[in-house]
Amino acid sequence: MIPETGSAYAIIQGPHRDERHRVIAWDDQGNALIANSEKGHLEKASERTGFQGLGNTVLDTTYRKDQGDAFGAFIDECLEESEGHLVKTRAVYAAYAQWAKNNGVNTVAQQRFRKLLEPKFPGLYHKRAGNPAEWYYGGLRLREGVEVGNDAAGASA
Repeated sequence: MIPETGSAYAIIQGPHRDERHRVIAWDDQGNALIANSEKGHLEKASERTGFQGLGNTVLDTTYRKDQGDAFGAFIDECLEESEGHLVKTRAVYAAYAQWAKNNGVNTVAQQRFRKLLEPKFPGLYHKRAGNPAEWYYGGLRLREGVEVGNDAAGASA
């Protein structure tokens, strides 16, 4: 059975750590297709240098919740690395708070949240921008369809 594309990812060995690449589509033979941003087309995940295997965020999240790693489950379900993208820090925390509420998980304070988040995304940076100035995470984005609540509307840049 082929999983939905939104929950499947390919694990590619990167220079510093394994990277997850979202499966965009499946070909007629059931091969996972991922984006090749350098060449501007889709390619078979299994043919990418450093291919380690496929994963499924739905299964990962169930496992993480069962193992007591709620923060890891939140990351799997709601966040993805995105070079050049900015997202308001309050939007990320609001998404976390909404996710925790929906999943019956206690939240951590915002400062603790940031300390837990930063080691999970080595390319993550913190930036103040805009007028009036607001704090952003750079290199990170909320996955499509993630709820952020009313107080963080318009939170991506």
